[in-house]
Amino acid sequence: MTALPPDAVADLYKLVAELEQRLESSFTAHDAAIARQAATDIENGRLINELSMAREQQNASAEILHTIANAKGDAERALYQIAEATMRLFDAPSATIHIAEGDGWSQVIRVGESSKSVGAGVPEAQLKIGGRNMPGTIVAENRQVHVPDLDNVDPAIADWPGLPYVRAAGTRSMSGSPLRRDGTAIGVLIVYRDKLAPFTDEEMSLQQSFADQAAIAIENARLFNDTSEALERQTATADILKVIASSPSDVQPVFEAIVGSAAKLFEPCSATITTLKDDKLHWDAMAASISGFDVDHVRTVYPIPFDPARAPSAQAILERRIIAIPDVTAPGTPELTRNAAAAGDFRSITFVPLVDREQGIGTIIFTHPQAGFRYSERQLALIQTFADQAVIAIQNTRLFNETREALERQTATAEILKVIAASPSDAQPVFEAIADSAKRLLGGFSATVLRFLGDELHLVAFTPTDPAADEGLQASFP
Repeated sequence: MTALPPDAVADLYKLVAELEQRLESSFTAHDAAIARQAATDIENGRLINELSMAREQQNASAEILHTIANAKGDAERALYQIAEATMRLFDAPSATIHIAEGDGWSQVIRVGESSKSVGAGVPEAQLKIGGRNMPGTIVAENRQVHVPDLDNVDPAIADWPGLPYVRAAGTRSMSGSPLRRDGTAIGVLIVYRDKLAPFTDEEMSLQQSFADQAAIAIENARLFNDTSEALERQTATADILKVIASSPSDVQPVFEAIVGSAAKLFEPCSATITTLKDDKLHWDAMAASISGFDVDHVRTVYPIPFDPARAPSAQAILERRIIAIPDVTAPGTPELTRNAAAAGDFRSITFVPLVDREQGIGTIIFTHPQAGFRYSERQLALIQTFADQAVIAIQNTRLFNETREALERQTATAEILKVIAASPSDAQPVFEAIADSAKRLLGGFSATVLRFLGDELHLVAFTPTDPAADEGLQASFP
């Protein structure tokens, strides 16, 4: 084998070095390409996840808004939908929505084990607004509360009564947001996670948006119900006014329209109208929307003596104010009321006086099957309208009848005067006209006109009844 010249060997080493450098550069570029592709894949994955999350958020929001739009007066259905959508979006097995009223809650929507565990284990008195508890703090302070790790809670909230129950049910992280209307907290949305997964700032912001949608659902339902109730009240009032206008001489149809409308609007209840006559309270009309209410039996209680000590109706009339008995089984309830409650199957009763020119003349009585029930101020205002309409009907009937009677008297007098003028030499037609007019005006069975002639009493005119009786009447005179 012939040895290579020194120059050739040098050229060969140089070529090998160039090949190694090229190979190294090739590997470096390949690795860089791989790294760039990996970074691109990671970014794409992140963007896909964010897009997926955004779509889920949009779908959840759209679902809730659709529910709100179609719930109308049913806020409860929308609130359940919001709770379930919140759970699904935040991968949480439980959620609670509280609706505030006074220092407590008018409604609580509980979905999932943790929420139900709190409801079953914590007395209502320990969950009041402003108290040391999560929902009460959120509403009182109108702010979000985040408990990232229930196994390591802030000592400032360690005594909250619901924490042991949600922890026992499996919750590890939880957060709550206020439901706000016009900036004021009117409720709470609480979300429970069964794994240690603190809520991010973005999630807390999203939870607040869901809480705001819950507030919108409540407000929409309130406005819808207020509008519906106002329309029902106006319709009922208008219907009663129509009956008043069409029955100027008869109050009974008006009474029946009033109790019928009241029983329907305030269901379940019964409504009764009584009026004061001859120192007794008389039953006039009744309607009931209480299952099992025995109208006929309750009616047998009347007439009732006008005795304020025995009858709250009499007390309401005498004092011209509403008398409410939240529980008829309570000590001190008059026996008459307890007996009526047993027959009518009701537990609370309200007496509203009918007042005519500062004088009590009757009552509208409302009963309810629930003990402790009280009518709201708005309902009492409508009840007072019904009472005023009953009084108007009584006044109208009295005025109509008085006017009609006065007209009939004037007409009868005018007719008799005509007969007198037409019979100047004969009194008999005048006597007969007087008898006919007297019977008609006074609603009598018969009328007679008698005249003294000397020492004898003579029959000069009468209204006939039947031939035999007429003959006997004539034979008894003079």
